[in-house]
Amino acid sequence: MACLRLLGTTALRNAVEQPGAEDDVPVTFGGVTFTPGEWVYCDADAVLISPEPIQASAPQRY
Repeated sequence: MACLRLLGTTALRNAVEQPGAEDDVPVTFGGVTFTPGEWVYCDADAVLISPEPIQASAPQRY
């Protein structure tokens, strides 16, 4: 599950419809830079950015 929580934002049109806008460029907010092609994983406690998909494994029981 992926999530991106942006409070107080307004969606804009894509670069084709919005003069001066760009697609596929890094964006930075909250002190974190998100680069096109990276994978973003998050939950209520953390955000993890990976250059490649992370393969989940079954939880271990102790």
